[in-house]
Amino acid sequence: MLSEPWHGHNYSERVWIHNNRFIQAVGQTIEDGIISGHSVSRMTDKLIDYVKDTAPGGIRTSAETLVRSETAHFMNQGQKMAYEEIGIKQYRFVAALSELTCDRCGSLDGSVFDTDKAVEDENFPPIHPRCRCVTIMADVNLTSRIARDPLTGENYKVDGNMTFDEWKNSLSDEQKNALKYVANAEKRGIIKAEPLSIRFVNSSDSLYNNSKMIKPIKGFEDVVIHGDKTGFAYFDKSGKELYYTVREFAEILKSSGLYQGGNIRLIYCETGADGATTAMSLAEQLNVKVIAPSNVVWVMPDGTMTIGDTPNSNNGEWRVFEPKRK
Repeated sequence: MLSEPWHGHNYSERVWIHNNRFIQAVGQTIEDGIISGHSVSRMTDKLIDYVKDTAPGGIRTSAETLVRSETAHFMNQGQKMAYEEIGIKQYRFVAALSELTCDRCGSLDGSVFDTDKAVEDENFPPIHPRCRCVTIMADVNLTSRIARDPLTGENYKVDGNMTFDEWKNSLSDEQKNALKYVANAEKRGIIKAEPLSIRFVNSSDSLYNNSKMIKPIKGFEDVVIHGDKTGFAYFDKSGKELYYTVREFAEILKSSGLYQGGNIRLIYCETGADGATTAMSLAEQLNVKVIAPSNVVWVMPDGTMTIGDTPNSNNGEWRVFEPKRK
């Protein structure tokens, strides 16, 4: 099953290192992990051991995306095979009631489809990389569902028949303001905006509009982008997730026509966290001062920013990184 195509490609066509040894390592890592009940984090760490010397920047996010996506593919295909073997004619699509669920998956939540017409990427999960959706038998009646409060991050129970759209509409204004929807992989693309608020996120991403309201600080240019602790990332218009090393992104920034060459405030989660190298590396590459958050940075519709595990925790800080050679 691990060799079956997903999104039109199999392992050898999707991974960034095209050699048989690595492909076998991916398959073995995920197969062993599923059988042993290992977490995604543990499987990711094991996979990184194979590629740490040859993979490009953003390695942890790349490896975790691969592990999560392939594990979801593997598990959902197993579920589909079970439906077919026991004669289940229809299934119900189930998306998480969470701020991390994209609108595409949310719109499918609660919908019933014929098993023999199930198509990955269309009406059967995974719908996109890192998809967390699942299916259940269509005639199963759920007494309750678990939802996640987008404001506090706490889980709570809702009626079993509630759909994603109904859940979203049930939220308070404050909860809606805290929503951080994961952008649809087919809609996101790199977007450039005006100086002093350089945004490398798509207009469908709430961060794009919210960041317009951020109050600038004197002597710094704001750069808004997604990524991880070691590199930068975005989805191109075809839906492919692309990663850039700090050096590569520095060149993109310099050639954008928007960056004025000044100090940078990086609106980008965990860039300045313990163990992160992104902010310091960018400061070295551009020979400027970089301010970056120590944890997740939450940008509200009014431009207010907090740093912490949840919007209300605000237990993080902005950290300053200066190049050694300046």
